[in-house]
Amino acid sequence: MTLAEKIINLRKEKGWSQEELAEKLDVTRQSVSKWESAQSVPDIAKILQISELFGVTTDYLLKDNEEAREEELSNETAQKSARAVEKAEAEEYLSVSRTAAGKIALATLLCIISPIALLLLIGACGAGYITAISEDICVLIGLIVLLLAVAAAVMLFIFFGSPLTKFDYMEKEPIKLSEAAQAYVRAEKEETEREYMKHNALGVVLCIRGAVSTLIGAFTGHEMLLMVGVSGTLLLVALGVYSFVTAGVPWGAMQKMLEEGDYNRNEKTANKKLEAISGAYWPLITLIYLAYSFITHDWHISWVIWPVAAVVFGVIESIFKVSDKNEKDK
Repeated sequence: MTLAEKIINLRKEKGWSQEELAEKLDVTRQSVSKWESAQSVPDIAKILQISELFGVTTDYLLKDNEEAREEELSNETAQKSARAVEKAEAEEYLSVSRTAAGKIALATLLCIISPIALLLLIGACGAGYITAISEDICVLIGLIVLLLAVAAAVMLFIFFGSPLTKFDYMEKEPIKLSEAAQAYVRAEKEETEREYMKHNALGVVLCIRGAVSTLIGAFTGHEMLLMVGVSGTLLLVALGVYSFVTAGVPWGAMQKMLEEGDYNRNEKTANKKLEAISGAYWPLITLIYLAYSFITHDWHISWVIWPVAAVVFGVIESIFKVSDKNEKDK
């Protein structure tokens, strides 16, 4: 559909004559007539004015196809069905997110460092530093510490994460902030952006530095030093992730409310489908990890399953989103 045809259709949808449209745009009827007969085109100032007058984007006016208009109609429908969020609700959600952030970060840290005792005990037994007890006992003690750390993390996740479930709709449903709520969230986001970037930068540095510990331990060729290196890596990565999560939870809350980044409306639809995949994927990985570790007793190396599984899940997620986008484009 050409620009001329779009102007005609939009004018007729409003029930206006060429004279009425010309008056609203402060041009002559002849100018409107020329636009609609494709003898001339409006200048950029008039394009912007037409866009505002009819409530469409300039993309729709200038693109020579139906896609832009369909997108406009789809957005209008989504906007009408979106859940209204007032300022008080936005303030409560952000407050709960900030309160939970540190505790969720601590729970994540505990999960990551939970194998450290097991790794150090295995290394110490293997290198002969511990002789009073057998290697099986060392493994048992390490597993007990691991399970206690994971249990503590789960308790933190449940206790401090449960208040956030009240606001799950922010991530899964289209929402519409009131003007006061939107102004509040944007102001908070602008105020905390610098702090968020600092936490991210610190997290990246710690994770990169963590990898060096394992490389040094592996280079020595000594089993105990390798376990110390891996433990150092886990600790530094845990601290890096702690930094990410502490700032990321409230930042994510603001993105959800503003429907930005990974929380725009298209992503929300894709995320619902990914939940089903994730719900089956991670329990399966846990089963594989435990089965392999108990059968082989290679606890000192089986932890590698987790970073590999995370990378694989990232690839699956990317493929899924690309596939979902292609389906929508058809």
